[in-house]
Amino acid sequence: MRFRSEHENGILKQDLEQAEENLKGIILIFGGLFMAIHTKTSKAIYNVLRFIIGRWLTKRFNLLVDGKEVAALKPPYLILANHTNFWDPFFVACWLPEPVYFVTSDEYFRHPFLRMALKLVRAIPKSKFIADSETVRAILKVKKAGGVVGVFPEGKRNWDGGAEPIVYSTSKLIKTLKTPVVVALLKGAHLSKPRWARKSRRGQVLVSYQVILTPEEITQLTVDEIYTRVSAALAYDEYKYQEQVKIPFKGGRLAENLELFLFICPQCQRIGTMESKGDQFFCNYCGYRVAYDEYGYFHRLSPPAPQGLNFHQPQEWNRWQLALLQAKIAAWPENSQPLLEDKFTLLLRGLRLKPLKKLHTGHLRLFPEALVFVSLQGVEIRFDLAKINGLNVQYNNKLEFYYENSLYRFIFRPRVSAYKWTKGIELVCALKTNDKGDIVNE
Repeated sequence: MRFRSEHENGILKQDLEQAEENLKGIILIFGGLFMAIHTKTSKAIYNVLRFIIGRWLTKRFNLLVDGKEVAALKPPYLILANHTNFWDPFFVACWLPEPVYFVTSDEYFRHPFLRMALKLVRAIPKSKFIADSETVRAILKVKKAGGVVGVFPEGKRNWDGGAEPIVYSTSKLIKTLKTPVVVALLKGAHLSKPRWARKSRRGQVLVSYQVILTPEEITQLTVDEIYTRVSAALAYDEYKYQEQVKIPFKGGRLAENLELFLFICPQCQRIGTMESKGDQFFCNYCGYRVAYDEYGYFHRLSPPAPQGLNFHQPQEWNRWQLALLQAKIAAWPENSQPLLEDKFTLLLRGLRLKPLKKLHTGHLRLFPEALVFVSLQGVEIRFDLAKINGLNVQYNNKLEFYYENSLYRFIFRPRVSAYKWTKGIELVCALKTNDKGDIVNE
């Protein structure tokens, strides 16, 4: 019992550390900036605060903006952006003359203070990867009022700076709204703070705006054609861009928390043995070791691996580890040991905007047909993989999904990868349905 209490205290400390930047940003900036739109002098106050926040972002992230194409655009319109950094909504919104009402994960609405701030700014709650008619109605209401709606159509922040597939329903929404569609492309935002990273870095972030669809074009195009147009406009690879510009992103402890993303050692191929400290990333089993530099690249520190696997950057490593994980799953015998297992995991349950309640602490295991959780008291909870919906990672290290109309969240020990669980579950399900398509990163 003593270990369990310490474990839960560790999780709470971890939550506070990882949510600190989010809490400060949303409450102090979102609430302060956009609360002004509800006052009599809203426009003047909004513009003053927008200027102040814009100056801070410019100094903190060396921010550059190319907004000529949308300077004279009048609302209502829809703005889409690639999603790589917590600060993306602010990068997008602070340079526009009108407030942007962003579609936001319903996770933030479960916290009383955040819910208050987000209601003030009229943010639109949305469950990740779950069909939600209430969200669509809220968006239509903003359009009717002549507002600007902001959507990150990838549905999640990416892990390695590459483009994610666009959620298909985005193109259906565009067809329904029939308003101009603007794309804000964020370059350098990923390397300024990779999703897995503990700290931000200062390099350069470029935000460029482009009108990609007019109401007339939307009327003429099919939903599939709209999807193709949006996907092409948001196709962006941070490392291809970095190869061209070679901008240093300076900061401290650059590699720390990288094990949240890269979970297989290239040398011994064990899962869950990678650790980080400072700018170094290493395997605690075989000694494989690299340094992560301010340009986002690896440098080998340990002797060359027999297999010759020396990855230049995290994106390459991730593609390799997902291919290896897929091969492990394909060769995985029935009734065998679990493919993935993490001990002393905290399980919570809730629904939509309601706060999550703790159920048990125990061990989580992935089998060919199910995810199995066994509490420290011996209570077994089985989740059939075919019934899992809305699979995602919250706060970088918490596994979350809907199962039989309830939301379940698994909180792992500090620095244990939740990303590996989403990939494992996705790959097992893909194999079961004979879907041999590539699995992209979460």
